[in-house]
Amino acid sequence: MYHCIKLSKGNLSDIQKNCLLKWVKEGTGVVALHSSYYSFIKWNDVRQLYGAKFIKHGKVTAVLDIRFENPLHPIMKGIPKAIDMKSELYQSTPLQADCKVLATYAERGKKGSHPAIWTRNYGAGRVVTILPGHYPENYQIKPFQKLIANSIVWVAEKNLSP
Repeated sequence: MYHCIKLSKGNLSDIQKNCLLKWVKEGTGVVALHSSYYSFIKWNDVRQLYGAKFIKHGKVTAVLDIRFENPLHPIMKGIPKAIDMKSELYQSTPLQADCKVLATYAERGKKGSHPAIWTRNYGAGRVVTILPGHYPENYQIKPFQKLIANSIVWVAEKNLSP
């Protein structure tokens, strides 16, 4: 998912929201990129899907120091230990206990880090939440491309097995 509800017409109806949760719970994988996390800020049950909820973000032109963790996770294959990216730093409610953090980030020159990328299972579905990625040029960064590709494979893998 990569969309921004503020830029699209309307919002999801209650029926559509329930269908999305049911769809994932039954085994569909989701890779949620950047603004899709922000798009549901008024929907409290979205925390079920992501394992956290958007609170706020800092300036849009921040330089983020992204530090990758959990190198044994399949999504981390071929990913360096760190990258820098110009984006905005999204802050979230505390992650639910079953979320597995794959990366943290901090705004350069500021103290404190925040979860940037994490996974969780929602029912039979796998979910990857990737918060950095505000600008089109972010998607030209090779390790970021690899991260997204690995995430897509990971969420789909469960359904590819016989």
